[in-house]
Amino acid sequence: MKEQEEKSVEKPDFEMMFPGWSFIRRHLFEIVALAIPLIGIVGFAAGTSFLEGWSKAAGIGSNLFPVGVNETILLGLKLTRPWAYSGGLLAVIVAYFYLTEVITEWERAKWGRETHWQRWQRIKLARAASSARKLGEIHDRLTDPSNSAWRSLGPRRRWGRKEPTVSLRAKRWRRFGMRTIGLVLFLFAIALTLFFHFLLKVFIIEEAHVEGVRRYGQLYVAITGKLPLNFYDKLSQAQLQQFACAGNELLWHYRSVELSVGNGASVAKQQAYIIHSTDKLFFLLDKDGSRLHSFGDEPYSLRESSNRPVSAWIKTCVQSS
Repeated sequence: MKEQEEKSVEKPDFEMMFPGWSFIRRHLFEIVALAIPLIGIVGFAAGTSFLEGWSKAAGIGSNLFPVGVNETILLGLKLTRPWAYSGGLLAVIVAYFYLTEVITEWERAKWGRETHWQRWQRIKLARAASSARKLGEIHDRLTDPSNSAWRSLGPRRRWGRKEPTVSLRAKRWRRFGMRTIGLVLFLFAIALTLFFHFLLKVFIIEEAHVEGVRRYGQLYVAITGKLPLNFYDKLSQAQLQQFACAGNELLWHYRSVELSVGNGASVAKQQAYIIHSTDKLFFLLDKDGSRLHSFGDEPYSLRESSNRPVSAWIKTCVQSS
């Protein structure tokens, strides 16, 4: 029996190495059920912020070309930088709690099962005993027979009419303790909400917004060779080349078409990429920049073209690669 009890008390090596594994194993279904909607909400927030940044750099409204909820979530989950930063923050938090558990186990091995509060109480008692030894004369005055007889009379006036039904400590707890704890919990909940909002804004939303601006800038540089008009950063020649190389990889996701520009005898053919479209409104990118093109009520046909115009930066990108 003793051997079985000792085996039940001892933890396996895996649980000793990873203290939170037992909690995850017991609540795996709850964790998965909670993680799925949270990931979807965060992915939707990241995707929406990405589209807002993209539309801001393109100079169009974010609701001009609506995107579905599923596509927005999928777009947010495909982003790299926001999730990389969030994963790094999560790794730091897990490492912090793991080190806290390791330090706690080290303290238990050093001090036994004595808690911080018990150790602090023991230190306070030791200090009080030391002060009492230094102030022995005052202690003798308090233990004088006359003072002892005066204290033995008990409470007077209205406090001496009857025995108190509720102790003074209980009254203090009801009046101040419970209210203080409620206020502390309320303030803690607000602080925790603001903290999570700060993390979501800094590591997810703002990074996704910047990624949307960069993505449109890469497309624009790859086609036109210059930065968009709404791009607020100034880039060097090397950075422009990197933008063009990254945008060249993105161009293969878009169709190149041949449009007829002009009326009558002055009709000219022009190549452009279809970036966004809804009904008969198209957002096009060509070598001159971006434009919105609408066919109105007229029938139209946009045939795919093998001619895919790119900027001069792409040649240097191909040569460098």
